[in-house]
Amino acid sequence: MRVTSAVKARLATVALLLLALWPAATPASPVSRADASAPAVAVAQATVPVLMYHYVRVDTMPGDSAGFALSVTPQDFAAQMALLRAEGFHTVSLADVRRAWDGAPLPPRAVVLSFDDGDADFATAALPVLLRNGFTATAFVISDNVGRAGYMSAQQLAQVVAAGITVGSHTVDHPDLTTLPTSAVWWELRTARSDLQELTGQSVDDLAYPYGTWNAGVAEQAAQAGYADAVTVAPGAVLQSAQRYALPRVRVSGGESLAAFGQSVGVELAATAAPAPCGTWAVAADGGLVAAGGADGGVLTFGDARFAGAPLQPL
Repeated sequence: MRVTSAVKARLATVALLLLALWPAATPASPVSRADASAPAVAVAQATVPVLMYHYVRVDTMPGDSAGFALSVTPQDFAAQMALLRAEGFHTVSLADVRRAWDGAPLPPRAVVLSFDDGDADFATAALPVLLRNGFTATAFVISDNVGRAGYMSAQQLAQVVAAGITVGSHTVDHPDLTTLPTSAVWWELRTARSDLQELTGQSVDDLAYPYGTWNAGVAEQAAQAGYADAVTVAPGAVLQSAQRYALPRVRVSGGESLAAFGQSVGVELAATAAPAPCGTWAVAADGGLVAAGGADGGVLTFGDARFAGAPLQPL
């Protein structure tokens, strides 16, 4: 068919009109249009420090710098727990945090106390102090170490569970999970959870990565193994539901001053003018700590004003 010049001119005019209309007929960004119609996804979060302890003991090995850093003395631990109690902190579990992500309320000044490894001193030194202050905690236990020297026995594990302690998993034998083949990671996570559930009668839903090391593959396997969350050693106190398998913690180190501990949970201790020897304490009638002698000879005071000026004595 022969196309005349008039027809060509008309076709050209139609083409120009279509080009002019095309931007209005086609969305400039299909992705942005889809985003505009999709509901916003809220990231649930809660500001709850997860304090990380290891040993509650006096490290008697000279030159053991690593052990010293991991060892909070019973005296320091008692002072730290008394401070939390005096400042109105309430201990919660990671399950409580998960429920808070879904809208459940948390108590004021919520804090999670976590203890890694399942050492025997948790049962003998830490637990009595926790109970005296009305606190609970989560003990991350290396399942294969239960009953071994220096670690909690099965009987002690049952006792801490009966006292209201949550038991979490610290794997079977504490390897760096990121260095293992997938099958070995799966065995560590599943076996530890199964064994600890059998020992405690609890559902073991919380995991602490050995050495705090993890990657996306390890986190995915933790979820598949039935854990509801996992903690790391990364610093921080904001716990987000979107990072439930990479939750941060607040490390408590051996030799840490009470003032430094207080700062880590947002408490500033005010020094008074009254002198007091370092290492002496004012203790209330109910056993609660009221004032601590600072290294500079000043008294670091906190707690119920009824006990202000209580006589100082060794703790």
